[in-house]
Amino acid sequence: MEENRLKISHRFVVDDLEWLRRGGRLSNSSAFIGSLLSIKPLIHVDDDGKLVAYAKVRGRKKALRTLLENSETDMGNPSETDVIIAHADCLEEAEAFAQSVKEKYPDLRSINIMELGPVIGCHVGPGLIAMVYNSRNTSRTA
Repeated sequence: MEENRLKISHRFVVDDLEWLRRGGRLSNSSAFIGSLLSIKPLIHVDDDGKLVAYAKVRGRKKALRTLLENSETDMGNPSETDVIIAHADCLEEAEAFAQSVKEKYPDLRSINIMELGPVIGCHVGPGLIAMVYNSRNTSRTA
């Protein structure tokens, strides 16, 4: 399991910054201004297991487009790649995003949709969309 840890990419976008603020991952002022401007941080899990914002965009649609575009940087061979689309109480949006992934990578070995459990869900709030897949990189910097 340890040897595969660096071969998996976790990228996601949250819908409401208030949940990150409540969890202490974002300051009050950053959450307020970000929400006011409809800023959506794109976050990934780095090599040390820490959450790192690697991009910030305005608007949900642009955030999901950017999430998909960023997968090009480290996704391995699509025919050997399994993708999981995880969501927090937004199944329809997750299904639409999964369809976009299928269109971009028609040769994917598999793509599955799963709902996040309450432990993670209570930290990110409803509306999280995550993309988890095999990565060809052995180091994830973004």
